[in-house]
Parts: sequence; C-alpha cells; structure tokens
Amino acid sequence: MERVLILSADQFEDSELLVPYYRLKEAGLVPLIASVEKKKIKGKRGYEVAVDLTVEEVHPEEFRALVLPGGKAPAKLRENPRVLEIVREFARQGKPLAAICHGPQILAAAGLLSGRRVTAYPKIREEIEAARAEFVDAEVVVDGNLISSRVPADLPAFLRALMEKLTGAPERPGAVTFQGRPLTLVGPELKVGDPAPDFTLVDQDLRPVSLKDFSGKIKVLSVTPSLDTPVCDLQARRFNQEAAALSPEIVVLNVSVDLPFAIARFCAQAGIDRVQALSDYRERAFGRAYGLLIKELQLLSRAVLVLDQENRLRYFELVREITQEPDYAAALSAVRALSS
Repeated sequence: MERVLILSADQFEDSELLVPYYRLKEAGLVPLIASVEKKKIKGKRGYEVAVDLTVEEVHPEEFRALVLPGGKAPAKLRENPRVLEIVREFARQGKPLAAICHGPQILAAAGLLSGRRVTAYPKIREEIEAARAEFVDAEVVVDGNLISSRVPADLPAFLRALMEKLTGAPERPGAVTFQGRPLTLVGPELKVGDPAPDFTLVDQDLRPVSLKDFSGKIKVLSVTPSLDTPVCDLQARRFNQEAAALSPEIVVLNVSVDLPFAIARFCAQAGIDRVQALSDYRERAFGRAYGLLIKELQLLSRAVLVLDQENRLRYFELVREITQEPDYAAALSAVRALSS
C-alpha cells in the first residue's frame, strides 16, 4: 500500500494532523508521522500521537505525498536542515505537497514558493508574500503539486484536493479525437502559466532524464503518439530541422511511449540529431502528469509545449484531431519570443 508522510512536531494544530491521518487511513493509504525525535508529540489542544520515524530516517522516494499540518510546529521544523531537504526532494520528484495553516512556512523556508499561488493562515500572509508567492484568500488553492489551505475549517476542501491527487488523475472524455472518434485523456488540463510538472523519462540508452537536466533552458516538448506513424515522423523531422536554427539556450525534446530501442532505430534512419527523443513507456507518468495520456490507447496525445527557464508553461497546443500536425509556426514564435 502507498504511504503518505505527515511531518510535524510538538504544538501542532490537533485537527490538522488527526483529520488527514484518519482520512488517509480510510482511503486505504498508510500515513506515517515523522518528527525530529522519535517520541510522542503533543498538539496545542493536548492530543498526543506516536512518531513512526525521525526525519533522518525519511526517504522521500518511499512516499506518495507529504502533508504539513499547522500550529506552532512549522516554526520549529523550518529551522531543521533535514526537514528542508525532505520537502525539497518531494518537490523535485513532483509529488503532492499539502500544507495547511502555518504549514506553508516550511515551504517558504525551503525556497519552494517563489512564483507559486498559495494560501495559509491569514496572519502569515506577509511572510508568504515575502517568499515571492501570490497569496490567495481561499479555502483551498491548488497550484500544480502544491495544495494549501488556511485554517481547520478548510479541512474538507483541503482533503478533497489532496485525495483527488492521490486516488487517481482526472479523466477528460472527448478531449481529442482519432479519425473523428472521441477519446479520453487522463490527467489535468494544463494551462499557460501553470508550473510544469517534473518528469522522469528515459533516453535511447535507458538512462533517466528529468526536467532538472534542462535547468535554465527554454524547453520545447514535442509530444507524439508513436514515431512509427507518418504524422509523428513528419513532426519529429520538422522540429529537428527547426532546432538547427535555434540558440543553444533552447532544447527540443520529442516524447512518446515508443521503446527506447525503436526510438534509437528511428533517429538513426531519419537523421534526428538536433532533437532529444525520450520515452515515457515505463509508467506513462509524464502522460498522466501533463494530461496527455490517451486512456483507450495508452499512447500520448499529440501536443507541443514550450516551458520557460523557470519551468512555467508558456505555450501549449493540444492537437484536437490526433491525425493532424501541430501548428509549428505558432510554437516557434512562442520560443523566439521567450529567447528574445
């Protein structure tokens, strides 16, 4: 069963730890509580809970998500270097970060709020804005993998948003068509301005490649169902040709679920040397995170995305009829606008 980490300490807000804890258990997940020391921690209102592991024993890759309850605990936890390492690693892996009340103080201390939309306990608004976040006064704010709420009264909305992240990606029936037949896309409907979800793909030599490997660059993501089809072939060749005229600060990636061996063969035959062809064949995690996985076919839907140097989505074309080519001119215009 999947595990969810709850990170807290003494003087936590009782309901903000206990309600998520039991809601996660009810859903069949395994919530584990971590703190600085392996001893019982006590809430502001007197509840005590056992600590399952210390922060030194936490391995983020073993958990599905992170929950940060509020109270006075976050002010203490944000001073612990290991705590900050943990939340940064959850963020790097693109996993859900759910923080309520004073919980976002930890995210601010870890440097994870710049450019993000977030809410928190109203009295720490200035602190959140000082971390270069956009403060939104709402019961729940979802910005990519970041979920935030203000006070215990917001727990129903907070947990609805968290459980949606944990229990499965949303489905969008009829989002695209194949030869006129409606198909369902799995995953969120991303919009221009959204933070780009992290990803781990594999290259032709089965080596992992993630978003951080292109840090500081403009990224063009050319997404194709399969390179072994005429339109995908044309799309890969066109972007390879266009990439030759782009500056070194721009990388062009072709993403499909083709096996790496087939990708290597295609690139050799087609002379693809300017585009990095990557595969999402293992878990289709990229497809789900970007809302581009075709439920009926388990292929990626045709799309072109442009991410800026800060990994924000600046251009997004979802080709509604999969058998058609994307608008190359519009995508390249967006790239050049960012580059200039």
